[in-house]
Amino acid sequence: MANRTKIFFAVGAACLVLGLAVVAWGATTALSSGPTNVVVIMTDDQALESIGAMPNVENLLAAEGTTFSNYYVATPNCCPSRAAYYRGQYPHNNGVWDNYPAEKNGGIPGGNRAFRAVQDEAIGVWMQRAGYYTMHAGKYLNGWGNPDEDTADISPPPGWTHWFSTIDPFTYAYYNYEISNDGTRVAYGDAEADYQTDVLGNEVVSSISSAAEAGEPFFVTFTPLAPHSGRKYATPDEPPDSFAAVSAPRHDGMYAGSALPDKPNRIFGAEALTSPEIAAKSPLVRQRFTCQNCGPANLENAQYSWEKELESLTAVDEWVGQIYRTLDEQGVLDDTLIIFTSDNGLFRGEHGLTDKGLLYEEAVHVPLIIRGPGFGAGETRDQLVNNVDLAPTILRAAGAPAAIDLDGVALQDFAADPDAGQNRGILLETKLAFTTNASAAIRVGSWSYIEWYTNGQVSFRELYELGADPYQMTNLADDPQYASVVSDLASRLTALRSCAGDTCER
Repeated sequence: MANRTKIFFAVGAACLVLGLAVVAWGATTALSSGPTNVVVIMTDDQALESIGAMPNVENLLAAEGTTFSNYYVATPNCCPSRAAYYRGQYPHNNGVWDNYPAEKNGGIPGGNRAFRAVQDEAIGVWMQRAGYYTMHAGKYLNGWGNPDEDTADISPPPGWTHWFSTIDPFTYAYYNYEISNDGTRVAYGDAEADYQTDVLGNEVVSSISSAAEAGEPFFVTFTPLAPHSGRKYATPDEPPDSFAAVSAPRHDGMYAGSALPDKPNRIFGAEALTSPEIAAKSPLVRQRFTCQNCGPANLENAQYSWEKELESLTAVDEWVGQIYRTLDEQGVLDDTLIIFTSDNGLFRGEHGLTDKGLLYEEAVHVPLIIRGPGFGAGETRDQLVNNVDLAPTILRAAGAPAAIDLDGVALQDFAADPDAGQNRGILLETKLAFTTNASAAIRVGSWSYIEWYTNGQVSFRELYELGADPYQMTNLADDPQYASVVSDLASRLTALRSCAGDTCER
């Protein structure tokens, strides 16, 4: 591991030198008078700490842009999280709560079927109306194109000039998948050149080049499957790697043996059933795992999925570098906003949990880095920000209006003033499929306050002070000395759960 660490930092240093060389050349060649282009790169289920395996993201985006260290997703599940980005609204306003349509998850609206009710007013439509060439490559929304969950129609949704989207259920395959190329179904096989990240990356780079050469302002989204790693623990019928990410052949084994980050709240084995930390959480947390999830195979699976996460992200990082170079070669790098983020995080045994869906840090706290006009080089901002802020940020850069009230704030304001929004509260909310249970949280300052609801009534409360307890192991909600904190945050959370537009905290 020591040798791997030395190699990793040596590679990072080499990339930094290369990145600086590119910047020096780009500064003398880039045009700087055109409209602001936008490129959004969104990974799938990426852990916050795995950004360290992406030297291009660190050296070409973070070193030249602004890192938002307290960025959260409105809900920790793929489809509703992406819907919050596309609409700039919390789930209670956009109507998308889950990955699947209502009949598949106990009546909770979700999947692309729920989003179709609001898709005529979303980020692609607004950018296209503003004169932008709009292009999407990769995963869209769960169920899109799947006749069992949505519709067999694979024509582009409203707002997209060029559509190159994976078709559900093939969205989750790195090989042997199908893509809608502007409504034409194209099948890919298992050849090395069919590795999904590379196919999507090639299309993104080609589209950027074409738009730049035509002099069109462009809005491009690149949403690869990676890492989407280790969504389930192993069972006797599912080997540890059956849900793990798949690395490109050129990266296979690159991170074998890389240590899973050590966390005090990661619990495996029978300890999960008797942990006082878990006993102080909502009973609904304890219901999320069973003895099937307690065996030693789970640690093996978590370790394996971590290695594959890093390896699959290495291919994404290569395309980050290629996108950067393409923008530079086309003379539009300094006129382009590049946004790097993920749709949500993932549990690997933290609080005894697997998958995602609950409002703890590992599932809701993800990377956000923005490089481009309005975002200072090498800056870090610690204001609490949310993925409902992405649409306002993109629209501000483009000078484009939205046709609806947005719940978020343009992050250019926070980038310009590190004191702005320091007391802002952001909302996290989710509904638990096949139950009458839900959960909502407010993050403000160093506080994380979570409420659990059964049949619409508060059934449990949790309070964590993340400065002293970053792993959310000590629930302070019933401690009398924090009663006033609970009362204040509960009141603000109630307001946020029904907020819309200007009534949301900004």
